[in-house]
Amino acid sequence: MEGMTEPLSPINNLETMSHAEAIACVQMLLKRLESWDALEKIIFQQQEEIAQLKARLSKDSHNSSKPPSSDGLARRAKSLRTKTGAKAGGQVGHVGSTLKKSTRIDHVIVHQLPGQCGICGHSFNGMSSSEEAETRQVIDLPALRFEITEHRVLRVQCRCGAQTCSSFPDDVISAVQYGPTIRAAAVYLNQYQQVPYQRCAAALQDLFGLRIAASSVVNYVRQVANALRPEVDKIKEILLTQAAVHFDETGLRQGKTLVWTHSASTACFTWYGVHQKRGCDAINDFNILPRFKGVAIHDGMKSYRQYSCSHGLCNAHHLRELLFIFESTGEPWARAMMHLLCEAKELKSALQSDGKELNRTQMKDIEQRYIRLLGEGMKAHPERKRKASAPHQRGQVKQSDATNLLRRLFDYSDDVLRFTSEPDVPFDNNQAERDLRMIKLKQKISGCFRSWEGVDYFCTIRSYLSTLHKNKQNLYEALTQTFNGRAPAAV
Repeated sequence: MEGMTEPLSPINNLETMSHAEAIACVQMLLKRLESWDALEKIIFQQQEEIAQLKARLSKDSHNSSKPPSSDGLARRAKSLRTKTGAKAGGQVGHVGSTLKKSTRIDHVIVHQLPGQCGICGHSFNGMSSSEEAETRQVIDLPALRFEITEHRVLRVQCRCGAQTCSSFPDDVISAVQYGPTIRAAAVYLNQYQQVPYQRCAAALQDLFGLRIAASSVVNYVRQVANALRPEVDKIKEILLTQAAVHFDETGLRQGKTLVWTHSASTACFTWYGVHQKRGCDAINDFNILPRFKGVAIHDGMKSYRQYSCSHGLCNAHHLRELLFIFESTGEPWARAMMHLLCEAKELKSALQSDGKELNRTQMKDIEQRYIRLLGEGMKAHPERKRKASAPHQRGQVKQSDATNLLRRLFDYSDDVLRFTSEPDVPFDNNQAERDLRMIKLKQKISGCFRSWEGVDYFCTIRSYLSTLHKNKQNLYEALTQTFNGRAPAAV
């Protein structure tokens, strides 16, 4: 830097200096102090940047909200789950799914005896035999082939000369067409099992010998989506009556454009919607959260805070953030807070299994420990104040990850601990993340959606099928009935 290599002026004998020399010496020293001050600022900024880069590199899916796919192949994220002490395999009381013999037998094969005894060589001709009590069954698929049904109509001429012709069924509209079971299979493979259009057509040809164009699969998807919209609207209305609903959103590629898939779900119902926006504009257009009166479970996005319902925050996010702070700083309060949240979760689960709830004493103890740990954390990470040298600088002062987390845990402590006071409120928002995982899986397998209609069709059909699956209904039969004009009720 300028002035850092200038030699020091001789100042040992100030009495012999002239007035001009003394002024020059003082100016040189002031210049050097200014240079050192600038250097100190640069070093401080670089130290902050290095700390931020180290923190970014140390984050993965186990201590942040980054997805597991970002961890790479070389590193394996540690799980937040703790050992239960149970042995590996099925637990006591677990209902197994071992194959059992069926009473419905389609074919019987009786295996004949050999012609003679394998020991003495005596012939078995003329000797009576009996069937053994032991039998064995093989379950297999029959030869996969499609059936063709030809529809014919009749014509008659009345004695008055008029001719009358019978009619084809309303759903038989083409000279040659595929039936509802084939169309249902195509939609099931494409929309639920995430098989892309071209590969779906190839699978139908390999499995059943059907030559179906990918464009035909697109038409089948459109037909089902339009038929299912009334049922999906019913799911939307049912969610408004639930005590607690999970909300979340994730990015989605429609061509080269980033759009957002929003979800609202419970253990029994799923609803998806797609919008060009992520925040309040989308939430208002969907009109679920603005009318919702229960507890909205979410990850703390500010847009959700604009609505007057009660809120519950996802503590799985908090556990990952606390783990990152503990791993990066080693501060005991972060580890203790993790243990407290997990302890409260296990206590609630144990009590609910016995048909009980946390009492006031237990909730008060958890709250007091929670506040005490927050106080310890805030002492270790006080909020940064604006520098006196820049009192009019715009914007908020940037805080550390630990300070931001502590502020959130303090400001929304009721929402963090709501799972302890309300039995219907879960500990985390994992239900929404599991439901949204299907959106990410669709992108990984098929890539982006080509059109806005394609995204909309997927959200509609997936809402219906996911709800049926949660209620243990057969999806393929439901799609077949939908093509027959009688879509089963989702709720």
